[in-house]
Amino acid sequence: MGFFTDEKEDALKKCTIAQLKHMAEEKKIIAKPLFFQTTISEDAYTSTLYNSNKITLKYIKSVLDSKQTKKQVSTSIKNISVKNVAKAINDEFYITKSHDSEAEFERDFVNWARGRFGHVNVLPQYSVGRTKIDVVIGGVGVELKFPKSQRPLMTLRGQIDVYQKHFGDNLIVLLFSSKCESFAVAEFISDMKKRKITVIERK
Repeated sequence: MGFFTDEKEDALKKCTIAQLKHMAEEKKIIAKPLFFQTTISEDAYTSTLYNSNKITLKYIKSVLDSKQTKKQVSTSIKNISVKNVAKAINDEFYITKSHDSEAEFERDFVNWARGRFGHVNVLPQYSVGRTKIDVVIGGVGVELKFPKSQRPLMTLRGQIDVYQKHFGDNLIVLLFSSKCESFAVAEFISDMKKRKITVIERK
């Protein structure tokens, strides 16, 4: 987009991020800035949609005025489940840069989640008893783990006991397992499966 705004740009800026995403999905716009960066921002959506010939001013206005779209936007934020959070992580969340710390990675994950599910629906470092789970998305707890040995996984089992009392089965462990012994990872995933906890493994 250039320095001077126009009607199309102004109309896009009036859209919520959920409406921008709706347009990108409905028009089947495949744009690398949306799917290969860690954080999906409103600016990334707006810029991509602005530069697409599939997105006309008339279409944008129809989305803004559509009661059905507004309803989809509002209900999509409310209906946050383990299933759709896990699917979003699997399909849309990718690491494109190295991180110096888990805190830095968590910050990028939170930014992505807020762009995907709405800022108010994502709470980082949520207190559960005497511990804290990394992120809560809606009513779904998400724990991020980068174990380098079996010991952190043993500790995590104890944390899961606490989390499960609060969240029930609405839990996801995003496990980066490349630096941990494979037998320990397999044992942990098997244990979580028995407890109906969703584990997303990234190597």
